[in-house]
Amino acid sequence: MTPLIRDSGQDLTDNGLIIKGRSQIESVNAQDAQRVLTTIRTWHCSRLLRRDFNTLTVKIFWACRNSGKRRQIRDLLSDLADEAYVIGRSVTGARNADVVHTTLTLRVISFEAQVLYDSVMLVDRSLSTLLEMQPPESATEQCAAVLSIMGD
Repeated sequence: MTPLIRDSGQDLTDNGLIIKGRSQIESVNAQDAQRVLTTIRTWHCSRLLRRDFNTLTVKIFWACRNSGKRRQIRDLLSDLADEAYVIGRSVTGARNADVVHTTLTLRVISFEAQVLYDSVMLVDRSLSTLLEMQPPESATEQCAAVLSIMGD
């Protein structure tokens, strides 16, 4: 498990990057919660997972308690997963396992959080491969659709 460093009340990764929303995610009592140790290869996905994942998945968790919103949320996550899949299928080539931006332990608290996590990790692997194969500007252009959905 990645060491969690506390500095001035902030949660940090072992290499000093800030993790937001840790107390929010820990306060959720979810039966199916699991901890995932993940290695992130790109700064784009590292930023998303550290800055937004905890807060976003807590909001999704509570919104899904309303069955009307659950369908809408699952439809949006399905669109995100589809975009990530298209990017993953279009990227071929050797994947460099040695490229690591940061390592992070996340708490996945629901099915919806798992879909979000899986989509981000697929984009991370694909974008990492693209960055190895071509100039960074071209790689981020190819992943623009998913990155825009993610807010970057």
